[in-house]
Amino acid sequence: MLSLDDKAEPPGFTAQPGSPAWEEAWAALIAEFGDPVCLDAITGESWQYHGTFEGADGWNHIFRHRVLPSTRQRTYRKYPATAPVS
Repeated sequence: MLSLDDKAEPPGFTAQPGSPAWEEAWAALIAEFGDPVCLDAITGESWQYHGTFEGADGWNHIFRHRVLPSTRQRTYRKYPATAPVS
């Protein structure tokens, strides 16, 4: 049985505000929704950037909204990201 310690985190990073990766991530979200916040008036929830990770399909920016106003549901979005330069 796996414990939490046995799970390997995928390679990733947190883009810093104002960085090219940050701008790329939020531009993708804005292109889909037109609004980088999508504030839910009842709960006050908005989009949250969860980081940029490498997976089987390459690098992706990950976002979550706990209560997206248009669906009233928890929603995740994954957008292609430029691979970091080592």
